[in-house]
Amino acid sequence: MSIYRGLPGSGTDPTGYGATRRQVARWRSNRTGTDPRLDIHLRPLDYSLGKPREKGIDVQLALDLAFGAANGEFDVVVLFSGDSDLLPALERASASGVACESASWRDGGRRLPKKPFLMWEHRLTELDYRHVDDPTDYR
Repeated sequence: MSIYRGLPGSGTDPTGYGATRRQVARWRSNRTGTDPRLDIHLRPLDYSLGKPREKGIDVQLALDLAFGAANGEFDVVVLFSGDSDLLPALERASASGVACESASWRDGGRRLPKKPFLMWEHRLTELDYRHVDDPTDYR
């Protein structure tokens, strides 16, 4: 499983930076199952417009998805994102024989448009969220 997210700046937002580092450490310490791999990809947040923005996460995810599929690194991908810029990477993965699915929240948020290469769309509910919610305050 892979997680992609922005990393607050240690100088710009030391509280957010520390919280993110503690959360990532917890994710890594909670690995379970027969395949304990968890790939966490952090990219520095961009503060050039005055508020933090993730930059490059979508590109890194798209590249990893397309190249991973081409290299036979996985059989199925479930993308939890409403970013339609990722559709070409999913289409490429599907062309490589990977089963592609999408996930989004049932009540709100963006979702990917229906495409022939998306075999299934998971629509998660608030109950699903409660099953995976981590109430820990990492600050």
